[in-house]
This record gives sequence, C-alpha cells and structure tokens, in this order.
Amino acid sequence: MTQQQSLGIRVLISAILLGLAGDLLIRDFDWGIGFAIWSWLIAGGLAYLIRFKTFAISKQILALIPITILFSTSFGWRDAMELKGLNFLCLFLTVGIIGLRSRSGNIFRATIFDYTLRIIERWLIFLGDFVHLIQLDGQWKEVRKVQHGEEYASIGKGILITIPILLIFGSLFVNSDAVYRHYVNKVFDFDASSLMSHLLVMSCCSWLLGGFFRRVFFNPEDPLTPLGPPKPHPVGNIEVSIVLGSLNLLFASFIIVQFRTLFGGDKFVQVTAHLSYGEYARQGFFELVIASLLGLTILTGSRGFISIWISSQWTRYKQFALCLITSIFVVMASAVYRLALYVQAYGFTVDRFYALASLIWLGMVLTWFMVCTLRKLQDQFAFGAFVSLLVVVLGLNIVNPDSMIARINLARPAAKIDSKYLTGLSLDATPTLIEGIRTMPKERQSEMINVFKSQHSDLIYRDWRTWNLSVGAAREALERNGL
Repeated sequence: MTQQQSLGIRVLISAILLGLAGDLLIRDFDWGIGFAIWSWLIAGGLAYLIRFKTFAISKQILALIPITILFSTSFGWRDAMELKGLNFLCLFLTVGIIGLRSRSGNIFRATIFDYTLRIIERWLIFLGDFVHLIQLDGQWKEVRKVQHGEEYASIGKGILITIPILLIFGSLFVNSDAVYRHYVNKVFDFDASSLMSHLLVMSCCSWLLGGFFRRVFFNPEDPLTPLGPPKPHPVGNIEVSIVLGSLNLLFASFIIVQFRTLFGGDKFVQVTAHLSYGEYARQGFFELVIASLLGLTILTGSRGFISIWISSQWTRYKQFALCLITSIFVVMASAVYRLALYVQAYGFTVDRFYALASLIWLGMVLTWFMVCTLRKLQDQFAFGAFVSLLVVVLGLNIVNPDSMIARINLARPAAKIDSKYLTGLSLDATPTLIEGIRTMPKERQSEMINVFKSQHSDLIYRDWRTWNLSVGAAREALERNGL
C-alpha cells in the first residue's frame, strides 16, 4: 500500500469517527461546550493526519488552525445568539481559506472574490470531495491487493455469517428470561425518526469533514486570481469617474446639512424637520450605516475596472476614492452621533450595539483600503478586511455585548428602564441584571425576579453540551441571590 493510499484510508476513518462525535455533541442542542469539544477533536484529528502528510504545509496555514480553535471555543464562553452567529461566520471563513490555500499557504495575496464567493464555492466542493474520498480516487482495487487483504475479507465474511446466528440464539434467550428480555428491549428500544436524525447529522458532519480533509491533503490548489493588467470591461475609467464623482457630490451635500444640524442643535431639528431629537436619530441611524457599507462596496467594486499600470487612470481613481473615504468617515461620525442621541432617548439595544460594532469594523476596513490604495497593495486588501473582522468579533466576545447593554440601561432613570426588554437578553447579561435590580421600583423587581426563577429552573435541566461560561456565571449568580 502506498503512503498516499494509507493516508486516504486514515482520512476516511477519521472523518467517519468525527462525524459520529459531531452527532453526539452538537445534534439538537443549543451549541455550547459540546461544539467546542467537537472542534478540539477535529483539531486533534487534523494534527494526527498531518503526521502522515506527503507534502509540506506552510506556516501561514498552520497559523490559521489556532484561530479556528479560538472561535470554536467561544461557543463555550458566551451565550448570545448574535455572538455565536459571528463566531460561526469567522469559523466558516477561516476553514474556507484553509481549503482554498492549503498548498501554497499564500493567504495574504487574494482578492475580494477569493475571500467571498470562492470560499462559499470551496464549501460546496467539500461535498464532492467526500465522494472521491470514499472511492479513494479509484484506488480500491489496489488497496485490496495489499498484504492482509485476504484477512480483511475473511473478517467481513465472518461478521456476515455471525449476525444471523446471534439473532437466532438471542431470540431464544430473550423468550426464555423476562429480566434478560427487559435489558435487551431497553438497549434496542429506539425511535425510527430519532435514528434517521442521528444518521443525517453524522452523515453531514462526516461528509463536510471528509471533503475538507481531502481538499487539504490530496487536491492540488487552485491557481491564484491573476492580478495583471485587467481585461477589457464594458465599464471603464470614464464610467467609474462619473459614478465616484457623483457620489462625492451627493455625500458632500449631506455633510453640509449635517454640520448645520450639529451646530443648530435640538431647536434647528424641530423647526426644520418637525421632529424631536430622539425621532430624528431613530429615523437616520441605520440608514447611515447602510449608506456607509454601500459606499465601501462601490469603492472596492469599482477598483477592479481601473488599471494601476495606467498612471492617469490610477491618479484620478485615487483622488475620487480618498475623497469618498473621507466623506464616508464623516457620515459614520454622524451615525455615531445619532446613536448617542438614540441611546439617550430610548436606551441601548442589541441591534444598536451590533450596528455600532459594524461601524467600527467598517472604519478599520476603510482605513486599510486607504492604505492599500495609496501604496498599491490591492492584492492584500481582502486579507486585511478578513483580519479586521476577526479582531472585531474577538473584541465583542471579550466586551460581552449583552452585559454592557444591561449595564448602560440600568444606569438610566428608573422610569425609562425597559425591564421586559432587559430580561429578554441572553444569559450573558443575567449577573449584571441581578446586581442592578435593586435600583428599580419594587413592582418591576418582582417581575424580573419571576423571570430569573424561570431561568434558574431551565438551567437546572439544561443539557451539559449547551453549557458555557456565561451559563455557569448566571446559575451561580441566581443561586447566590436565592433565585
């Protein structure tokens, strides 16, 4: 048996065993420590398979493995569904990059297309890769000819002969003794729908992992996206200049109005728009966030139609781009100002917090885009945007958004605190809410106490696989305060 064939069999067996572990740890459960344990098992399986590799894996790719472990471990840290979604997004992108660059390891040089659509494509390709893995790329005949092949075949035949014999004698023993029959019925008592669910989850986990392992260990890497002179496009320098120039004018008109609003204050808004400051903020914040994101999208998209080898085109694009980036920063500042007004009038919410986080990420990406534009590092922009996303999501895990939202809202006057909303936050916020409950009116305290008692009852019967540090802290806080 060749080294490649031996590795293929190990990869297949590892994928099946890890798929079984996935079924036991993450099926039908709110992902928590079970997901983290599963990811550690996958990392261990990957480390085991790397020992038998037939090629060198670059240090850049190996450096991504601890990142995947970090974000998968976060499922055993925080309880908020929004954070779990962002952690999963980081995992999805990181694993996709490993599959995309497993051979060359060149994760720095990539385009936006590589780090978006091609990563999604890579996950779809994992499904097809598993089919090739099962077939051992058409080498099963060669594998059967190796030493001990006849022994393996005899073992298989022996198992097939033994099964009906065991069924016959087993049925005799079951009918002869009630106690034995009780234990056998207990062992083999199962629900068909539950069995199908187990098989489906195990198959999906094995399928994806097997495809990922095959892509890492066997497939040649796809060529990098060429970054030479661009091919002719139906959209060229003139069209891009018109689009960016018009956007700059539109942003400039909005900025002029915003400066009048900032200096004019509450009375200016009421007289001009016939709105309160709170209503004014509520109407504009999310629209400005979307406008900033769309501005960045147009900037990165239009970059592909400009050639850095033609000096006049690149100079004009750089001028328009830097001007638009400056305008987007002003719009983002306006959005943050509106958020402050919004929070002052209505309090902090999960949506507003994550919108603010998206603005922070957008600011980092815009700054990196400006650096790449000035230094002509267009092939490194996608990697920088990816790293900034990892940094922001990791920061959110550290900050604990739900706890911060609870703390900020509890600092407001008691009459303005929405206790019903606060008790709807995740368990990340429970210790903070218990500490601040004494500052609230007694009738609201009783309402929140009832909610906490219900939470405690749910936590007692919660499956261990859904446990995380926030669940442990919440339960400890509830029991310490007699709730």
